[in-house]
Amino acid sequence: MTETLSTTRSDADRDPANDDVQVRYAGLVTRAVALLIDAVAINAIAAVAGGAINLIAQAFGHHGGLNITQAAISAALWVIWVVSYFVGFWTLTGQTPGDRVLGIRVLLTTGKTMSAMRSLLRVGATVLAALPLGAGFVPVLFDEQRRGLQDRIAGTVVIWVD
Repeated sequence: MTETLSTTRSDADRDPANDDVQVRYAGLVTRAVALLIDAVAINAIAAVAGGAINLIAQAFGHHGGLNITQAAISAALWVIWVVSYFVGFWTLTGQTPGDRVLGIRVLLTTGKTMSAMRSLLRVGATVLAALPLGAGFVPVLFDEQRRGLQDRIAGTVVIWVD
């Protein structure tokens, strides 16, 4: 779908003769593939970090598995890492590495990048959208702007970057 969104270009790039920019919204499959790429990157980095921590622990004489407290701390650190990954990339550039590979960007409906709080809201809304067997993502298939529950809650759109 194409539509006009006049605030996606910076003032320096804007052509006064044509003040509107044609916007194409990214669909469900593209967004899912970008998320898959991000999931692989997130977990690969977490695995390398976990392996490094394990090697350091072995150097200090720790041999064996994790107790329940260590496992809970590890899980909490992984959640913090995942949230930080998405919030950081969406706040700084509007694109995670997966989004960049596929040429899409997450922006506010005004065309601006999200604040850290708005990005955090979108992460929480994405989890909420996934909870009822992914039903919150279904509107992406039918919505004119291809917005899912997480986009509606956070006030965002996912667009193709030219």
